[in-house]
Amino acid sequence: MGRNLIILLAIVLFIAGPAAKVNGLPHSEYYLILSGIGLVILTTFLFKKKSS
Repeated sequence: MGRNLIILLAIVLFIAGPAAKVNGLPHSEYYLILSGIGLVILTTFLFKKKSS
């Protein structure tokens, strides 16, 4: 359950960065940094094998 929640949070972070930049929100560069962090989290959790 916790793993799925973290993956969902990473997806939201990954989408929020470009969306903030396109919509011209103030401080959108911070959203792009969060988007990069979301991408790293996604890569880590999706390609890491589940330990049994």
